[in-house]
Amino acid sequence: MAKFSRVILGVVVLVPPALLVVFLVGSLIFSGGQVSETMDTKWGVVFPYPLFAVPATLLITLGVVAIVLAVVVAVTNRFSDEERVRRLIGPLVAAAISSVILAGVVPEGGTRWGDAFIGSQWIASLFFVAALAVLLLGLLASRSRERARG
Repeated sequence: MAKFSRVILGVVVLVPPALLVVFLVGSLIFSGGQVSETMDTKWGVVFPYPLFAVPATLLITLGVVAIVLAVVVAVTNRFSDEERVRRLIGPLVAAAISSVILAGVVPEGGTRWGDAFIGSQWIASLFFVAALAVLLLGLLASRSRERARG
């Protein structure tokens, strides 16, 4: 169960960064290099900007699933699994950052923020940060359990 939930958590938190990479590379290739609304096209456009929109509900759902899976991983984590669990820290941070970037380049339900708009996708980053906190607390708890034994 522990290994399965770690793998699924890893897959879930890699979706936002993968969506961001696909959006950016796809926009460079197909949307004439236009990766945000404020940019101009640099060459011929195959598909107009935005190439695709990432809905906030998708990212928030992934964030909630990440929290649930992080709780499962934190509860079932053993000290011997610490290295494997620590490998999830980077993808969780990447998911949080990707949510904020996607909110900036393809805002959904945009809110004015200075001269730009930021979409509601940034809310998902809060869930990914919460999942990261749960995971880190689980690592601390497994260390404490190990010290209490030995």
